[in-house]
Amino acid sequence: MGTILATVHQGIAAAVEQTAPKPMGLVPFFALAPASGTRYINLDKRFSKARSAGFVNPTAVADGTEKLAFTREPFLLPTIQDLQSVTGVDLEQLGIGEWDNATERSLDRFDNYVFKMHSDQRNMVDVKVGISAIEVAFDGQLTVLGKGENRVLDFGRPADLTIDTGGTDVTQYWDDAAAERETHLTDALEIMGSYGMTGDVMIGRNSTIKLFVRDAKILERLDNRRTELGGFVFDSMLATQGMVYYGDFDGVKIFGFDGNYTYTAEDGTLTNAKAVPANKVVIIASNNNNVLQPAVTPILTGGEVTIDGTEFMTVVTPNKRDVEVEAMQTIAPLEAGVGSFCTLQVLA
Repeated sequence: MGTILATVHQGIAAAVEQTAPKPMGLVPFFALAPASGTRYINLDKRFSKARSAGFVNPTAVADGTEKLAFTREPFLLPTIQDLQSVTGVDLEQLGIGEWDNATERSLDRFDNYVFKMHSDQRNMVDVKVGISAIEVAFDGQLTVLGKGENRVLDFGRPADLTIDTGGTDVTQYWDDAAAERETHLTDALEIMGSYGMTGDVMIGRNSTIKLFVRDAKILERLDNRRTELGGFVFDSMLATQGMVYYGDFDGVKIFGFDGNYTYTAEDGTLTNAKAVPANKVVIIASNNNNVLQPAVTPILTGGEVTIDGTEFMTVVTPNKRDVEVEAMQTIAPLEAGVGSFCTLQVLA
């Protein structure tokens, strides 16, 4: 079992498995950082407006400027984990594909089953990373809640990058005909520009985005010719993840996303939820300093271990009645690029 991921499976015929788009659309806005080798990392953040240096005579002595606000904050990266088991009954009822050889060794069949389980666990970790990226982008923080965990990683996003469009005038929410939607976008871009960032992507639920693109003033300048998306580095991935492209408005590419995911509630029941908030959109500067930080997960176990890459690990532990397959990855998206996200609450 120590080489389980390298097993070649030639005894099964073709099988069909239904899959759904994973809510990974915002992950590309966090560049993958090298594994740090530890779960403790320091997030270096520099808070600075876009500033311009002054002119002086070549022989003059320069005056000092204000000091940049710099912080180094330690984070204990959260670990995403799953545990499943394989029993003899599971192997008897294995229904994906058909076995050509009736005398196929049970170990090969077991290896195949665990391989599929490993793929499923890796898929769940990817979905969790996608959900985390969405929370960081929309809220400027990451909620770490689970077994032995109850904390919030707050990235200190400046208050002016969170805007309630109808906070003082409810007619400015996007479901009201009087809402100045174009002004809301340009104001957000101006605030991001003051931090040296250029907002070039807007994402929200499809029903929310439609309230924006159907505005008569916006329709006049909305360019939805898909042929111009060739230079957009995220387009191919977003298209496969269920994103809907609505067009380009003054250099901002607009996407709607209604991706769902399933999680286990506190009472143990499976619950479906949408990945993107119902009442918000986020403006994103795709050129930023954000990182997706993995770490090498230390493991002390009596089981046999296989490693996928350098940070995602699978542990296979035989027991008397079954075999436990445990997967884990220590990883988190970190908002280091101040000004790279601006969240608009556009519905009550």
